[in-house]
Amino acid sequence: MTSKTVTDFSLGAQWSGMVSAVALMGLYARRVWKEKKSLFTGAFLASSLMAFIFTDSLVFVSQKDTGVLATFVLDKNAGDIDCSRPAMIVHYSKGVPTDWRCPTSIMLMAYSSYPFLPWPEYSHGTSQSLTVVIDTFMENAVNLSQK
Repeated sequence: MTSKTVTDFSLGAQWSGMVSAVALMGLYARRVWKEKKSLFTGAFLASSLMAFIFTDSLVFVSQKDTGVLATFVLDKNAGDIDCSRPAMIVHYSKGVPTDWRCPTSIMLMAYSSYPFLPWPEYSHGTSQSLTVVIDTFMENAVNLSQK
């Protein structure tokens, strides 16, 4: 599989999950309204939670300034970030504090540009020192397509 295929699959799977959860919410809301059974109320709440989890992930990863950062590059330069996992998701814009999410347990489709990091399985924050580290890397990067 190519990187683009994995990325397209990851984003498609997350959109499919969100749309399916919203469809289930509608189905169970209708059943709750008509039949007034607590079983359907529980199913409605569960599908609402699933819709929130997929939406939370999609809102964070589908923005154009989002990327996956290997945490070994941080060393001690970004001391305000505690991430023991090999990768984290960041929103980077030059000079602006960087939003980040670090998985605490699982990160699905981690090798794509749009990994799925389900709520609440991550720590998160905003870091100016992370922005400085990424700015340094970006300024010293070599564009291989021009060689």
